[in-house]
Amino acid sequence: MAETGDGEDDRRGVRSVEHGLRVLGALAGLPGPVTLSQIAAASGMAPATAHRHLVSLSRAGMVRQSGATGRYDLGPAALELGLAAIGRLDREGMGAEAIAALRDAIGETVLLAVWANRGPTVIDMAPSGRAVTVNVQIGSVLSPARSASGLAFMAFLPESISGSALAEEGGGRADLDRTLRQVRMEGIAVVHGTQLAGVSAVAAPVRDHRGRVIFAITVLGPSAGFDRAIDERIAPALKAAASRLSARFGHAPDPRAAS
Repeated sequence: MAETGDGEDDRRGVRSVEHGLRVLGALAGLPGPVTLSQIAAASGMAPATAHRHLVSLSRAGMVRQSGATGRYDLGPAALELGLAAIGRLDREGMGAEAIAALRDAIGETVLLAVWANRGPTVIDMAPSGRAVTVNVQIGSVLSPARSASGLAFMAFLPESISGSALAEEGGGRADLDRTLRQVRMEGIAVVHGTQLAGVSAVAAPVRDHRGRVIFAITVLGPSAGFDRAIDERIAPALKAAASRLSARFGHAPDPRAAS
């Protein structure tokens, strides 16, 4: 009988933990601070049950409740846990997986770039199986204003950084500001032969939990045929891939931002 009782206690404990995590997940998915009724609805629990778990989570620092409004939000322990998880991410490895998956899905060459001291720099490449390949090598430094990768970064970089990159390259901002506004609005940057003659490219930024652009994913190919495919299939697949990777890095898009 004792063993049966212990087993039932264990099962109750597991269920309690599962329900607590469900409440925590519901809270994380809501635009907090939120009410008890919102959390209960999102977690599929009765308000009394959700409240019981919120009390336990509050004691552990995973949830905090405003004394003024009574609303709930994530607590300091949840923040510490999230930051620890983000700090352990293998970003470059995840980026490599993302560009390989995108290459397999669309059959085009895909690059992964970071912003380094001299500008956008290619750190990985998933080449297509085409007979004619595009001559971009790992370690290549691309133009900040004439490459799709550069524009995907420049649209979200502070003026102090983007302006310095332009000055070093010898370029101006005559038409660039209009281009960067378009990149921010559409979520992608497109160039036709400005970085490499006869080569078109489209790039999307990958952002982290602070909204910083940490990668640019770029798809490129010979302009003939490639240009027609950008709007039809390449750009949507690229934006989806960049969005998925950003989400894995903790980025939550602003719902008020223009799509």
